[in-house]
Formats: sequence, C-alpha cells, structure tokens
Amino acid sequence: MFITGKILASLVFPPGLFIVLIVVALILMRFGKRKAATILLVVNAALCYFMSTNAVAGILVAPLENAYPPVSEAADAAAIVVLGGGYNDRSPEYGGEPSLSPEAEKRAIYGLELSRRFNLPLVYSGGIGFDLHTTASEAEAAGHIWQRLGVPIERITLEKTSVDTKTNASNVAELMKGKNIVLVTSAYHMPRAILSFKKAGMIIISAPTYYRAKCSAITWADFLPNAGALETSFAALHEYVGIVYYSFGK
Repeated sequence: MFITGKILASLVFPPGLFIVLIVVALILMRFGKRKAATILLVVNAALCYFMSTNAVAGILVAPLENAYPPVSEAADAAAIVVLGGGYNDRSPEYGGEPSLSPEAEKRAIYGLELSRRFNLPLVYSGGIGFDLHTTASEAEAAGHIWQRLGVPIERITLEKTSVDTKTNASNVAELMKGKNIVLVTSAYHMPRAILSFKKAGMIIISAPTYYRAKCSAITWADFLPNAGALETSFAALHEYVGIVYYSFGK
C-alpha cells in the first residue's frame, strides 16, 4: 500500500501531473480531438506556470505553515522528537555513511537546539522507506550528525522502522509510552503530523521549522517560474491531500 501510494502521488502531483496531462493531450490528438487536446495543453501550461511561481506557492503553503506557532516552552515534555525528511543512504563525503537531506538536516539541527535549550534527550524517527536497495536508515544518519556535533550517545534514541508520518506517530507513541513530547518537523508538514500523533494518543508541543512561504512583500520577481517554487507547490498539495486521507483513515 505504501509503495502504491508513492507511485500514485508521483502521477497526480506536479511535475508528474504535467506529464500525464501532456500524454492525455497527445492521445486526444491521435483520435482527432484537437480542440480538447488544445484546451488541455493550455490548462497544463497555466498550471505549470502558476505552480512554479513563488507568489502562488506561497499562497498554497502559508496556511499550513501558520497553523501552529513556533515553540516557546516545553512544559512536561520528556523528549525532543524529530521526524525524518529525506536522506542519502551512502554519502561519499562521509565514507559511504548515510547523511540527511537539507530539509531533514534543518529539522535535526533545530531539534538539537531545542534539546540544549530545554535540556531534553533527542529522538529521531525515520526508517528506510521504499528503496529496496537501501540498508542504512534515516535515523542512523541523524544519529551520526548529532554525535559529530557533540551529543552523547546515551541522549539519542533512533526509531529506524517508520516509513511515513502515520508510522512515525505509532512507533514514537509505543516508544514514549504516554509521555509528552516536543515534535519537530517542517512547518508545512506540522498539521498532518499533529493529526497523526493525536490519533496515536499522544500529547505534543509543536515545534515547526523549515518555513517555505515568503514573509516579505511580493514583487515582480515572485511571478517568475522556478523549480524551488514548484517543489513548494508540490509539498503543499501533497500535505492537503494527506490531511484529508489521514482524517478519514484509521
């Protein structure tokens, strides 16, 4: 089910969506439906343009990022729990050891800052995912970076088996055994994470990081298409669908 969901998501969200629409338009042309194909291509071009601008990407992602404020205190929390956000299982610069993606590293560093601010141990939740050739987990990559930054190993717990936000929540709930936590993840991902952890029976303090929406005034440059904005649009749309799915799922 997890792998099926990944495949479907790659087709219904950009940029896969744009490829699918082009293929459908070509099929329509092949069967003589030129007007329908032309309309579809125009719609596709418009979607591609708007979703690739910072102006539209910001509109999509801002409601998610503003749903929960930055953390200010950690009353009754037993640990800082950081959720995985991607990794490279074999990084040449670390001798083939796993390393975190830029987004996941931002989460891990922010989690470390909070650990030192509130004097709480660290938990990283992130498994192998769906790459059948991968052996090292994302949690191991986080463990390596925390240890290199001076965190004693006894202050680190690695949850290595989760593959998505739902299993992040269930596995951490089992690990923490009813204790409250400070939850660190990207700001746009926090609403779905909160939903999942509440369903798992946990009481959490949200600590969002890695904000994507532009906070300053929009300028003409924000209407120029760029790959980063398209990635933000994808992330926002993925979260909205995920929230709906998790809301009605078990």
